[in-house]
Amino acid sequence: MSVASSVGAAQTQQTSEVDTVRIEINPESTDTVTLFFRVAETDDPKVRASKLAADAEIPVYNISVTKQQATVTQFVNGQVVAGGKLYRTSIATSVGSRTGLLGGQIAGESLARIAPTDSPAFVVVVTDGMSVTPGESRSLFGEQYDLTAAEMSGGTINYGFSGMALVGLGTVLCGSFGGAYGLIRALTHPREQGDARLVDWAHVIRKTMTEGRLFAPIIPVTAGFLLGAVSLTSYVARGVFPALPASPWVTVTLWFVALAPFVCATWLGSALAAKRSYYELIAIEYDVRSVLAECGRSTVFSVFWHWAAAVVMLTFASQITRQPVVGAVLVTLLLIFRQTIALLVRRSVIDGEPLSDELRDDITDFAAQQGVSLRSIRRLETGIEPMANAFATNLPRYHGICLTADLIDELPRSELRAVVAHELGHIDNHHHLKQYLFALGYWYLVFTLHTHVFSNALVIAVGTVVYLQFAAGWVSQRHEYEADEYAATVTSDEAVVGALDRIVSVNNVPKDVTMGHNLTTTHPSFDDRTEKLLGEQPPSQVPDADQRDS
Repeated sequence: MSVASSVGAAQTQQTSEVDTVRIEINPESTDTVTLFFRVAETDDPKVRASKLAADAEIPVYNISVTKQQATVTQFVNGQVVAGGKLYRTSIATSVGSRTGLLGGQIAGESLARIAPTDSPAFVVVVTDGMSVTPGESRSLFGEQYDLTAAEMSGGTINYGFSGMALVGLGTVLCGSFGGAYGLIRALTHPREQGDARLVDWAHVIRKTMTEGRLFAPIIPVTAGFLLGAVSLTSYVARGVFPALPASPWVTVTLWFVALAPFVCATWLGSALAAKRSYYELIAIEYDVRSVLAECGRSTVFSVFWHWAAAVVMLTFASQITRQPVVGAVLVTLLLIFRQTIALLVRRSVIDGEPLSDELRDDITDFAAQQGVSLRSIRRLETGIEPMANAFATNLPRYHGICLTADLIDELPRSELRAVVAHELGHIDNHHHLKQYLFALGYWYLVFTLHTHVFSNALVIAVGTVVYLQFAAGWVSQRHEYEADEYAATVTSDEAVVGALDRIVSVNNVPKDVTMGHNLTTTHPSFDDRTEKLLGEQPPSQVPDADQRDS
């Protein structure tokens, strides 16, 4: 924007762009030196820039020129004496050279000769987290540094990541763990006793841990980015691997290496605090090593999955923009990949003792009566934390059921058979396939809207939130109801309700939850499921586990 001013003899002179030499250091590509020439005084800006570059003894790879109006235009007696129209002339060159893994230098004495005026001012622009010596920072995070002509001509100009920057990143990393641990611990520390309160407080702990994993990383990740974590990682990586290609997977990998530690530290802090509170609540021993190992495995898997998804989507971004079906297929394949890898990791880590021959034969025969051939029946150990659960694997030509040890130990045979029937319902109704088909259609709609209606990344962001928080859960809940009905048909309503009641009791899960929570979860509450099965009979009339055993 032009600012016109009439200047008298006593007016303070302002630095014009014509006197400014802008030097941008780009460790990942070519550097840029930008000069400003007055249009009225310059016939050919490229020729003039080439001559000045030759005087400064720097290579010239390319010169680009654009016209712009000076920021400050000064007039005397109606005549322009400073500012006006300028040629912004950018020279692609190499002026910085590495001096180690964390920094480099500029030959200031020779580069000073590129100045087009006798009273130049130099601005050196570096990446986040770097500092320039000598030089005065223009901003809090020090991306731009002002140097006088004397400082530039005085010799070598050094730039790099200072010890303070590294200390700052280390402090943020430690704080992301300690802050998350302290906050979640304060929010989840058990305050009341009693069985009824225990279930409610266990629900609060789980909900708080989930919300902590979702929101707590925002602050440390933002701080790490502003302090130059990405720039530091990229600079070091390209110093160690000079031939590192400029490809999407490299970009994504560098970003994940730089920022994932802040996310992981926050996740681990949240999980350790929540687990400690939960173990205190249910009065079991808290073994930090076993809890850390468990949380570490899930964290590593989650980071790997998000990295793979980011690499795939960024690599095919142009194809997705042109053909929405490509994006829909890729997202669906990623979901299949995630479920398959999660199954393999779970089986390899928590596979327990084999089932007894009697129980295995009973489950196999029962499944065969329903027309399902099971290739695998596994018992899973979930550690000291009580966890009664089951899940079905429905890979092509490979049907299997996994039962946790607590489920097998706590449920009587009739209720255990109802749980098995529920999982057979998922297999027989092809729920896994239906989930993937729903995902395919949903994401085709989202990418179509992005391509043909609203070409804005916000569409994909909103679509992702809606899918994760509502759409996927809605489909999953419909499948849970269908599996319950299937199980009730092949066993009985009482067996299914009894199994559900005993499971929520073992897992310390409330029988009813708020409507908002029910909208965002993959499994309906116990009360909703029993109402669906028993029709008009209120859930309160269903006998609990203790009454059934008496």
